[in-house]
Amino acid sequence: EEKTFSFGSVVPTAQQNGVCERLKITNPNKVNAAVNFAVDAKKEGDSEDVFTVQPSSVDIPAHEHRYVDLYFKPKIMRTYNAVFKATVEDGTDPTTNKLEFALTGEGTLPCIQVVEPLTRQDDGALIMDFGRLQAGKSCTLPLKIRNGGVVPATMRFSMPRSDCFLFPSRGSSVPLAVDQEELYSVTFKPPKPLDEAYGAELLLTVRHNEFETQRIVFKGFCFLEDFTL
Repeated sequence: EEKTFSFGSVVPTAQQNGVCERLKITNPNKVNAAVNFAVDAKKEGDSEDVFTVQPSSVDIPAHEHRYVDLYFKPKIMRTYNAVFKATVEDGTDPTTNKLEFALTGEGTLPCIQVVEPLTRQDDGALIMDFGRLQAGKSCTLPLKIRNGGVVPATMRFSMPRSDCFLFPSRGSSVPLAVDQEELYSVTFKPPKPLDEAYGAELLLTVRHNEFETQRIVFKGFCFLEDFTL
C-alpha cells in the first residue's frame, strides 16, 4: 500500500512561501551517504512548484540524520498530488538506497455563512427589516454568523457611522474557528420621523477570500404616535 503524507486544506494566499513540514532523513549505514531529493507531479500538466523541497541534496554521515523542508503552496482551489523521492547516490542496497511516498494537499478558501437573517432583496443583499417604530423607542434584531468552511476565517465588519442603527462590532475584525458560530445584535433607534425609511448597510468581508463578501441592509421606519384630546 502506498504511503501518503497529507498537508490537508491550505489557503493559497495565507502564507507567502506556503505551508512547511520538516522531514527527518536518517542514514542507518556505516558509510556516509549523499542523498538527492525531488518532487514529481502525479498528473501531467501539474505545476512542479506547488510541492517543493529544500535543500535538493544533503550529505549525511554514518548513523546521523539531517532535516529537509517540504513546502506546499497551492495556486487555486483544487486537490494536488505528487511523489516525494529521496535517492542515495551510488546506493546498491535496494532496501535503503531510496525513499518514496505520495504527497497530497488541497487548496481552499476561508468562508463564512450568515445564518440569520436569511431574507434577501432583489439585488442579492440580505436585509434586516426593523419595521415601523415609534420615535424614541428601540428595536434589536440578531445577526448570526457561522464559519461553515474547513479552515479558520477572519471576517471584518465595515459600516459607515449611523445615528439610528447601532452595531457595536462596526470596524472590527473577528476570527472564527471551523464550525464556530457568533451572535451579534443590531439596534434601530430612530431620533425622529421621516417621510422615507431609515437605512444603512453593513459590509462583511473575509480575509484571504476576495470572493466572499456579504452585504446586509438595515431598514426601518419611524412614526409619531397620535394623541386625541
